[in-house]
Amino acid sequence: MKTIILQFLATLPKSNNVKIKIALLSGIFLLFGNTIIAQYKPVVIGLSFNPGLSWINPENNHYTSDGTSFSYSYGVDIDFYFKANYAFSTGLQIQNLKGNVKYPDLYSPSGNEDDFENISSSASYTYTMFHIPTYLKLKTNPIGYNSFFAEFGLSFYIPFKANQATESIRSSGETIDRGSESIMDQTNFISVNLLLGAGIEIPLSGDTKLQLFVRYLNGITSLSNINAYKTDENGNVSSDEIINGGQPSGKKLSYYAKNLSLNIKIIF
Repeated sequence: MKTIILQFLATLPKSNNVKIKIALLSGIFLLFGNTIIAQYKPVVIGLSFNPGLSWINPENNHYTSDGTSFSYSYGVDIDFYFKANYAFSTGLQIQNLKGNVKYPDLYSPSGNEDDFENISSSASYTYTMFHIPTYLKLKTNPIGYNSFFAEFGLSFYIPFKANQATESIRSSGETIDRGSESIMDQTNFISVNLLLGAGIEIPLSGDTKLQLFVRYLNGITSLSNINAYKTDENGNVSSDEIINGGQPSGKKLSYYAKNLSLNIKIIF
């Protein structure tokens, strides 16, 4: 760029009028400067829908994850580019997340606190949350027509609905449907996740582009704020809990959310 400008100035007639040269030089910088700035937009807004699979990974003794469930999120993302290929990104999404956990439990057939028996329960958890991703996006120059990118950072779940549906199995083999209940009072106000992703950006028309990418969220802090049951070496609820009226008094329940999604985003 510097060489082109100097060559152009050398072809101009000799003049002592410095103002003319400065004006010409300013015009050239404005012309080429606008071209450089136009190579990327500093702020890019996108709308996304993100279907995927979710599960809950418990870390308490004898508590186990019980498979994956369909989940999804949708919302708005904003990329703030501080260089052509580097952006700080955030947004606001509504996240629906589900997970199943098997755990040792207590059941009182008569409803009497002196009449507990050890059972195995399976709980299905459903959370509806605000999801706030915050991450760094690294994008390649176009390869052909398309660009590729990677992203890493943190994201935050803020639940506003949380429900638990429970089924239990007695030692006799009888299955008991224990219904569904809200567990918002048992759920942390906020939980933190590690965010990793990678994908492709495909031009559509003008500034409109399609992004397809895979994103993995790995829970760092627990969804739950209540205690787990104390258990013995056989995985049965400790007799201490029966004396405690059937209320769990062990370590904090460590439920970590996991989510793997295919993200479909239109950016403008």
